[in-house]
Amino acid sequence: MRSSKLEELAYKIADLLSEYHCHIDVAIYFENKRLSTFADTDENYGKWVLQEGYKGSDYTEYANDSTITMTFEGDFYDVMNYGYLPELYDKFQKLLESCGFYFELGNAWNLALYEI
Repeated sequence: MRSSKLEELAYKIADLLSEYHCHIDVAIYFENKRLSTFADTDENYGKWVLQEGYKGSDYTEYANDSTITMTFEGDFYDVMNYGYLPELYDKFQKLLESCGFYFELGNAWNLALYEI
C-alpha cells in the first residue's frame, strides 16, 4: 500500500512513463524519497527503484519539496521539450490535473508540481 497521495501520484507517473517507454533516466522526488530508474547495477537497469533520503532541491534550484519534483533526460526530455509523443504529454498533464496539480519546467531537464 502506498503511504500518501504524493507517493500514489509518483507511481502513477512512473507507470505512465513506463507505458510509453520514456522512463529511463527519470527521477521523481517526493517526501524525502526518490523513485528513479538510475541504475546502480545492470540488474536494476530500467526498473523503478524507491530510495529514502533524497530531496529534489538537492539536485535542482527549481524544486518544490512540498510536492513532487522530477529530473529527466532521454525520451521524457524530448517529450517535455520537443513535442515527442504528444499523446504522452497530454496524458501526463491530464493525470496531474486529475490529482489537483499542474507543472512548471525549471530548466529543460526538470519540473516541479504545484497545487491547482
